[in-house]
Amino acid sequence: MLISLVCISQESDVFKMKKDETSNKNIDRILQSDTIIDLKFLCDPITSLSISGNIKLLDQSSLLRIILVTADHEYLVYETNILLSEKIDFSFNKVCDESDLINEEIPKKLIVIVRNAEFLFTKIYFSNIKLHKHEQKNLLTLRKEQKRKVEKFKAEKINHFNREHQKTWSADTSQIALLPFEKKKLFYGDSYDYETSGFE
Repeated sequence: MLISLVCISQESDVFKMKKDETSNKNIDRILQSDTIIDLKFLCDPITSLSISGNIKLLDQSSLLRIILVTADHEYLVYETNILLSEKIDFSFNKVCDESDLINEEIPKKLIVIVRNAEFLFTKIYFSNIKLHKHEQKNLLTLRKEQKRKVEKFKAEKINHFNREHQKTWSADTSQIALLPFEKKKLFYGDSYDYETSGFE
């Protein structure tokens, strides 16, 4: 079982970009395999990034994962698979997992992992507005709080799926689940398309 891969439309507020003033860039590409999206059009540092699109999951192994790579770090923007999805074909709007609190970093690219799925990547939203002083001062704490909310929401969705499908195990947050993506993937061979098989 894949615990860490979220498979919901992710329209919950926990995945929404908090900043109201954003710019955007149309992508409008259909992706069916791993793809690199160059972000050279983003020349200035950003403080937030989210995406919109539509995903069609084709079988039990379907996976979509999108990672933002900046000059300094990697951030999980979005991930989903078929096990916990409420639908096999759905849209999502302005979602971001870890990429809502970025301390003025230069974006380099998006790594898009696609496994047995069709992903219509419609738009990227981003903000260049500087973080407030209290956000800068408490950045790590705010990120941890946001991560805790996201992982709790994921676990609730997983457990709902398990009840609906009469599964005997339940999901909960763990120390590994609460790690940022760039640290978490080190547990799985430094891979962008890792599967936890319930380990997390």
